Formats: sequence, structure tokens, C-alpha cells
Amino acid sequence: MKFLIILLALGLERLWPQLPQWRPVERFHAYTDAFRSRFTQPWLLGRGGLVALLAPWLLGTWLLLELLEPLDWLIGLAVLLLCLGPRDLLGDLRRLGADLGIGGAGPESLAAFGLTGTPTGETLAGALIREALVRLFGVVFWFALLGPVGALLYRLTQLLAAREDGEEDDFGLAVWQLQALLDWLPARLLAATGALIGNFDATLAAWRECAPADPFDDSREFAAEVALESMELESGTGPATALESARGYLVRAGVAWLALLALLTLADWLA
Repeated sequence: MKFLIILLALGLERLWPQLPQWRPVERFHAYTDAFRSRFTQPWLLGRGGLVALLAPWLLGTWLLLELLEPLDWLIGLAVLLLCLGPRDLLGDLRRLGADLGIGGAGPESLAAFGLTGTPTGETLAGALIREALVRLFGVVFWFALLGPVGALLYRLTQLLAAREDGEEDDFGLAVWQLQALLDWLPARLLAATGALIGNFDATLAAWRECAPADPFDDSREFAAEVALESMELESGTGPATALESARGYLVRAGVAWLALLALLTLADWLA
């Protein structure tokens, strides 16, 4: 069922361009600000505060799934649609490609991927891989593993991490640690996918060279570095060529993930 829900969610996102406007990102930020301004007890300033802040969303989703069990597939679909993105990945890729096709990427299309100035091909491709992990692959991974609650936990953590970026208090540290833990598995699975869809030897060599020893190191950067080697992106490659290589890599990786999930679903049905 999760496989069918993921397929349906990805299809609806393509057919419904206005969907990102319905994702309650600003409402969650307003809730976070209100929570942190009202509850200032010492135990809520670190990990305790992070747990207390996320618990109502996660428990509410779990209770909704339990109480409306016959409609759990519909609830799961709604949660997954809200957790993807929050920006439209393929739409941003198209806009970036169109900008590069007429001479250079504009500030807005670059900002969608956290870039400024005039990025090199390698920098551009790496940013695309990192964004795809956060916007799509990480959400799909945790949805497949833990269902709607897992997808919601991943998305809310990423929203908090983006908001707390640069903060060095206990709460910001707790958010950063949770984000790192949630990125660890999907980043490595995305990196390992390169062995199937790209250069196997280059992927294995890059894995051995770039794998961080500390689980709290940047797993997104690791996935991007392995993907660049798997794509065999040469130094000095132009941004337009790098964009096409990264886009092709992400499409093949997505197909590989769906094929794996389909096989697991079929095996579960046969069992």
C-alpha cells in the first residue's frame, strides 16, 4: 500500500502545480515561535523542548490513523503530499534549466537550491543532490519505513533545522542532531544507489574516501560527493551540462528506489 501511495502522491504533485501553496510551512513556523516564546522552562530549552514541540503533531497523526483506520491510506496520502518539498523540485529544476539555456541562472532560480553568484558545474550538481535528498528522497524513505509519522517527523525536523540554522543554543543543537540522524540512512541509500545507476567502481571508491566517521557529520554532503563521482562529472563541466547530468541521476535514482519498493511490496503480498 505504501508503494501505491507514494506513486499516487508523486503523480498528484506533477498534476497539481499549486500544491506547494497549500503546505502549512508558515503555520508551523508560527506555532514554533509561539511555543518557544510561551514555554521557557529550563527543561524545554533543549531536547525536552524539541520533543514537546514535535509530539502533538506526531501523536495527532498517529491517533488519526488509528481512529480512522479504514481511511489510513487517504490520511497517509494527504500527509505525504504535505511533507514533500515544500518547494516543487522538478519545477525549480525546469526554471533553472530555462535560465541556463538563455545565458545564465538568475538569483531566484539559484536561491531555490541555496546558491548565489555564478556556481561551477560541480557546485550546482552537488546542490541539486542535497536538495533532492531533503525535498524528496528523505521524505519517501521515512514514509516507506515508518509511514506518515516518519515522513512528518522528517519534514518538521528539516523545517526546524532551516529556521535554527546558525543558532548555537541547546534547542538548535538538539534540532541539528535530530536532523543529522534522520539524514543518515536516506543519504547513504541514495549514495549507494549510484553503484546501480552510475559508475560502480567510482561510487565504491568515493564511498570509502568520503564516508564520515561521525554520524553527526554532514550526510547530505557525503551523498552529493558520492553522486558526483558516480556521474563521472569532470572538473570544469559547465552548469548546463552539470544540471542535465544531475537531473538524469536523480530520475534514475528515483526509478531505482521505486523498483526496490515495488519488489518489497510484491514480496510482502506473496508472503
